[in-house]
Amino acid sequence: MALTWNSTSHPVRGYAAGSVIATAPVDPATPQLGEPVSISTSVIRVPVAQFPGTADAVDMEISPAGAGTWSEFVSGISRSDPYGEDGGLETATAYDFRARGVNAFGVSAWSSVVTGSTVTPGTAPESPSQLSVVPQPDGTFNATWQNNSDNETGFELEHWDGSTWVDIATPPAGATSATGFTGSFSNAQGQRGFRLRAVNAFGESAPSNEQWVIPQAASAPTAAAISVTSPSTSSLQVQLITPPTGHTSVQLYISSNPSSPGSWSAVSGADSAGDFPVTVSGLSQGNNRWFDFRATNANGTTSSNIVQGTVQTAGTGGALFTDNFDNGNWAGSQNGVSWSSGGSNSGIPVAPSNIRAYSGTHSVRFVYRSGGPDVDATAEKRVNFGSRSEVWLRFRLYIPLNYNHRNVNPNNNKFIAIYKTPYSPTQFLHMNFSLSRVNDDTSSVKVHWYKDGREQPPISGGNVITAGDKGNWIEIVANVKAASPAASPNGVARLWKNGTKVMDRSDIAYGKAGEVNTFDQLYLLGWSNSGYDAQTEFFLDDFSFAASNIYGVS
Repeated sequence: MALTWNSTSHPVRGYAAGSVIATAPVDPATPQLGEPVSISTSVIRVPVAQFPGTADAVDMEISPAGAGTWSEFVSGISRSDPYGEDGGLETATAYDFRARGVNAFGVSAWSSVVTGSTVTPGTAPESPSQLSVVPQPDGTFNATWQNNSDNETGFELEHWDGSTWVDIATPPAGATSATGFTGSFSNAQGQRGFRLRAVNAFGESAPSNEQWVIPQAASAPTAAAISVTSPSTSSLQVQLITPPTGHTSVQLYISSNPSSPGSWSAVSGADSAGDFPVTVSGLSQGNNRWFDFRATNANGTTSSNIVQGTVQTAGTGGALFTDNFDNGNWAGSQNGVSWSSGGSNSGIPVAPSNIRAYSGTHSVRFVYRSGGPDVDATAEKRVNFGSRSEVWLRFRLYIPLNYNHRNVNPNNNKFIAIYKTPYSPTQFLHMNFSLSRVNDDTSSVKVHWYKDGREQPPISGGNVITAGDKGNWIEIVANVKAASPAASPNGVARLWKNGTKVMDRSDIAYGKAGEVNTFDQLYLLGWSNSGYDAQTEFFLDDFSFAASNIYGVS
């Protein structure tokens, strides 16, 4: 039954005297406190972990730990902000806290006591240094720096806004870089200013060095590079050699008439770099198709190199021999082509390795030993292919980050040698593509060739390895054709790097008049006359050998 409460002697907030109510007024329940947190050397915050449902507020008291001498800490703590926080405390000192709920009818019992301590004074972090800010094609900036502290809780990257330094990014503790940030103010020279501080609970460091840089003008993406081969009599395969940069989207396009803008159409399933290699099937023998890998951002669209591919015709054949080394061994003989001997004077065999690969899981590792200026090095692998007057081959080659073409004499290093066995400098049918020093980071191609058993003046070509290739894979396609008849000035030596021709000669008088002019063996890489200061490792992947141009180069 309902109870009648005498509100004259016990007034209830919100009810007139003599009102009939459903239940008697209730004193608040006891709150529960959470773990105190030291905000600084003199401030502690204590959370109310469980705020009583019957309480209008919570009062909190403080005492030196274990002393039991209680005094008010914070009163009237609300449900919407359930924390007690106050300052003026002693540094590195422990305190006890308790709390009780409060409402119009009274107060609760005191909660269990919790204990917390103010922190010991510490030091602000050391200032970061060597701040470097690099403008990006999209108008943003990337930064790197040296972290000189081990007690920061984060960083504050600051930008000069014309009157003061303002925070624009807060990299986390331990960071040494930040990307994609911007600044709005430029000085009279068009520069934007940036600096960096390390911070923790005890303060902030002095600022780093300032960097004043000019933003890049917004630009379209950089161009990609692609190549095309015909793996069958009904398909073409597109390989991505160099990905574009600065793009928001990409798409591979195909055309049967590249001079007509309306003939280009998107290749389904080829809208990211990860889709490559892309195979286009359902084509007819001898069909020509052109490919363009376009990259787009808000500032425009950039085409790749436009590459033509021709579907192979039955009888002309595709690759006679291929090996991607993914089984961890050398492939067996295919169509009379097979791997032969090889080796390295580094003591590490030339062999398939899973250290890195262009595609799949393995590639061939070529290790060149280190040594002084007079110490040469070698690493090579040979291929037998029977008696042939023309040779085509393609492979991917990883250029090591520490590649350095030493400035010694001689400094030519073998790259690809093609010859008629037995291998001999005086063999009448012998040629090689060698790498000649341009500078420490750059090597160009030269053709060394022989006629009537005597070496002829070498033929110079374009760059094969540049500084930008270090740490990356490049594509090499080579074509060599014997003079016919022997010693006639119509022998061929051509070399492409990433689809660009760097050697193109068709007037070389290989051989000796009256002799049969055919090659039967080649070797990859080989003797380095310049040698290397440090152990240097190349990797070769996706090797292919053919009797005709199935690689889409021209």
